[in-house]
Amino acid sequence: MLPFHPVVKATDTKIKNQIVKAASGLSFMSESDHPVVWIRSASVASAPANAWFIHHAFSNVTDGDAMADKPLAKMKSETVPFESFASRFKPVNGEDKDLYAYHLQMTNVLDAVRTNLKNPVVIRLGRPSGNGLVGAISVYIVGTLPSGKIGGLFTVSVET
Repeated sequence: MLPFHPVVKATDTKIKNQIVKAASGLSFMSESDHPVVWIRSASVASAPANAWFIHHAFSNVTDGDAMADKPLAKMKSETVPFESFASRFKPVNGEDKDLYAYHLQMTNVLDAVRTNLKNPVVIRLGRPSGNGLVGAISVYIVGTLPSGKIGGLFTVSVET
């Protein structure tokens, strides 16, 4: 008879540790590099992560960031499907070695998000310009944690 091994449910802390480890030392490449940091909501979400939830649960993150355009309450949101966002960071053999290393680490980070968070999505918040956003855009790469809270990564993408 085989020994019994109970199924161990992942905890928010274990998931955080895996994602933070993958993102260690990573800065989001844009017109200005910005650190990628872990975030988690204080309250449980009643639905998957969406722009309304980000505006209400994470205004202190954007508003407290030295680089991000603020206040978050006045920023326009743009929701990007996770896989669409992730597809932009594929390492390509032959590209500049630093860019290849960046794309490889981003792929690893996004794999950690995809594997550990339920319903991952990317929500960008910034100043509207035509059909897009400009300025120091707050980027939330988030999903639902086992506790029901929303967690993931925050960074800023400077786009003019």
